[in-house]
Amino acid sequence: MNRRLPLTAIGLTVLLAINGCGGGGGSTTELPVELAPPPVEKATVTVLLTDAPSDHFDEINVTISSIQLLGGSDPQTLFEGSETVDLLQLENFSDLFVVADDIDAGTYDKIRLRISDLELVGLDEDGNVVESIHPSLPANGKIDLNPRGSFEVAGGDHLMLQLDMDARRSIHMTGNGRYRFRPVVFVDVLSDRFDGKNVRINGEITAIDEANSTMEVCQQRPSSSSDDNALMDGRTAHCVTVVIDDETGIFDSDGNAAAFVDLQVGDQVTVIGRFAMDDEFGDDGRLFVADVVTIGPPGTFERLEGTVLSAVDADNRFDFLIAPGQGFADGSTISVELQPGTHVVDDDGEPVGADQIQPDIIALVEGVVALSGDSTDTLRAAYVVLDLMSEDGMGDDDEIMLSGEVLTVDVANAGLTLSTDDGDRCVRLDDDTGIFEITVGDETSLTNSIELGDVIAGSPADVYGTEDIDGCIDASVIIVSPPA
Repeated sequence: MNRRLPLTAIGLTVLLAINGCGGGGGSTTELPVELAPPPVEKATVTVLLTDAPSDHFDEINVTISSIQLLGGSDPQTLFEGSETVDLLQLENFSDLFVVADDIDAGTYDKIRLRISDLELVGLDEDGNVVESIHPSLPANGKIDLNPRGSFEVAGGDHLMLQLDMDARRSIHMTGNGRYRFRPVVFVDVLSDRFDGKNVRINGEITAIDEANSTMEVCQQRPSSSSDDNALMDGRTAHCVTVVIDDETGIFDSDGNAAAFVDLQVGDQVTVIGRFAMDDEFGDDGRLFVADVVTIGPPGTFERLEGTVLSAVDADNRFDFLIAPGQGFADGSTISVELQPGTHVVDDDGEPVGADQIQPDIIALVEGVVALSGDSTDTLRAAYVVLDLMSEDGMGDDDEIMLSGEVLTVDVANAGLTLSTDDGDRCVRLDDDTGIFEITVGDETSLTNSIELGDVIAGSPADVYGTEDIDGCIDASVIIVSPPA
């Protein structure tokens, strides 16, 4: 990516010669006139939300009131208002939360996130709320996030921030039966390439460019919004240019394969894909390369989780057992139909072949249910996500948590020793292990992303990971608090 440096305002002084008249003589007076400097080019910052999987609740609704960048200049507000999103809708996708234009160029080192409410919801098999819990928010919901090092926002550039609000590791039950919220948020600063999850955008087509196979899609609210009228409240739209290519699957509101010519201005659509950054489409962060486009308002295409019962047959179908709690009777099965344009991906969003659809694989299928009166119902699939790493559930990797105190830190061998109530345990780290130091105060909750060398012996720590056959923990996330 060819990054453009911020423009420097240069004041110019121009001497104007003014001829005076009178008295039979002439004189010249030079007056300095300072011209206004050229305008400083602003930047655009896009915020994406995602979440790690969690199976403790049916909804985790977070109400966000503001997001700001903090650094050397004045705070830059990316979002201000009130938006409630269900984090559990973001297990396999990122959500376009806000596109903020007119952001001052500069160096920033902190993201301030304000949350006004957190609701943990339990539903019965019919989708009725049977439990609603509102844990108290630390520091009145003000959360400061420090990524590893500062980041540059250059004039004219388009920067993306992906906030992974890790609900599974943020919400814990205390000894007295209450839930505690300690914010664990991964921050990915995406400037040179897009390597986050696939992004989902619900919106309306406002323009179509047939010659270039593109369309403008404007989203009023995030796709994970808890508001059923997400597109109807007149909020400021976040618009992106969607690129349709030969790999894009397009589906009508009945779930059947369609074509670019079937798209119309005014259609409500859901688009799944990735922002174009440093690829064949250039580095314009407003360009969005679509894998799948589905026509219809939110809810037209259902997302059903379950278990694959058979491989794909000659008719491009496989049998699927729908998991409980999704509006179907326990033990319901359905025939999933793959169509031209159906995308099959793993849980990182990477394309895989249909041959990876095998019995006992946990999957998420997005499509339209076609009811049949005398045979098995059909789910016309547009998008299939396979959990190829787990046998127990979408994203469930048998992760355990250990709590204790850090005894020793071994940077050279990427490990540490944790003292727990059940004895000392060895912990191993790799390049993907996230380490956070979280400090909760009365005014602010501060989450620092740190290196292993920053961990201090004597610090209380929670270690999340999987247990190896030698008894050591291969850590995915480590959360430390300052020593007492």
